[in-house]
Amino acid sequence: MPRVGGRDPDEFRRQWWLKGLVIKQGAKGVAAYTEYGVVRVPAVADPSLIDTTGAGDALAGGMLARWMSTGGEPAGLARCTCVGVACASITISAVGVKGIARATSRRPG
Repeated sequence: MPRVGGRDPDEFRRQWWLKGLVIKQGAKGVAAYTEYGVVRVPAVADPSLIDTTGAGDALAGGMLARWMSTGGEPAGLARCTCVGVACASITISAVGVKGIARATSRRPG
């Protein structure tokens, strides 16, 4: 289990009166802690890892963009976290912004 400031993440979130806390866990994915529980999203199984620079920003940007497009409802947190992980995975597949710049919202196949 991840620790934040030496504490359990949910305990840390409550101590600082945070409505939510997102913890990046690298190859293990992401965990989002809220008053409604924990949402865990695994990392993409086999991304083409080229450059990890910007992965955290892409995660946050993807989550926030999806969150805002759905009105910020707590029930949408899992989907928002998945979108953020997808954006981070695309970002690390190329150097700089090349990976995320060529991304589309279409699903392959």
